[in-house]
Amino acid sequence: INHRPLLAHTLLRAKKARTVQDVVVATDHEGIGKVASEHNATVVFTSADCPTGTDRVSEALGKLGVRYDIVVNVQGDEALIDPGHIDVLVQHMRSTPQDVMATLCVPIRTYEDWTNRNVVKVVLTADGYALYFSRAPIPAGAEGQLGRSDGQEVAEPPLQHPFRHLGVYAFRTDFLAKYAALPRSSLQALEDLEQLKVLSAGYRIKVVPVLSAGPDVNVPEDVGAVEEWIRGGALSEARGSPAGLCRGDLNPVAVAVAVAVS
Repeated sequence: INHRPLLAHTLLRAKKARTVQDVVVATDHEGIGKVASEHNATVVFTSADCPTGTDRVSEALGKLGVRYDIVVNVQGDEALIDPGHIDVLVQHMRSTPQDVMATLCVPIRTYEDWTNRNVVKVVLTADGYALYFSRAPIPAGAEGQLGRSDGQEVAEPPLQHPFRHLGVYAFRTDFLAKYAALPRSSLQALEDLEQLKVLSAGYRIKVVPVLSAGPDVNVPEDVGAVEEWIRGGALSEARGSPAGLCRGDLNPVAVAVAVAVS
């Protein structure tokens, strides 16, 4: 992307988070490890058999032998990750010790995104915890419509806002070890969404809303949209500020951003 490896964009942005002590790349691929080393990230090589990115992160931290209080799992293809989003997740975990896991969401405004199976949706409880994650368009009205079917922005979506899940997770280190031992659930297999095994096991996932986020890189066709965002300077802190949360004074603590790449 813009003459730089995709992973390099992710690493450079993750390192700008003010709460982060270390950035670690967990991978089973030597070429990816080389790119990470060239960008001054710690590299831990893991088994090729890790079923999910979070399992890879858990294995890498065990090998690293460093004690962290909080681990933020960022996928290697999150080229537009906002450093402020990492900070707000860490801030939430620091201020809410009863939560073992947290993630992010952003409002969905178009019918196209709502019906796109590559855009994962999340429905929340009244106090901001995940009820369910799905690739299907949820929540849906009785007629199965978001509000418009012409791809235009929806000013006031019906019912609760539909939210797009942003695949960035913050874990307490102790829970990360438990996560790796949780059995794969039938819902996880059905939706191909690893976080569903956490809900199936009875744990809660806090979902922190943010105002905006850049496009994902799910398929090669997404690269053009990412490059357009970068050219347009669309990643200012103002666009990425968390909704309803203040950045505040975020002093570094024992936090690692673990970038999982297979």
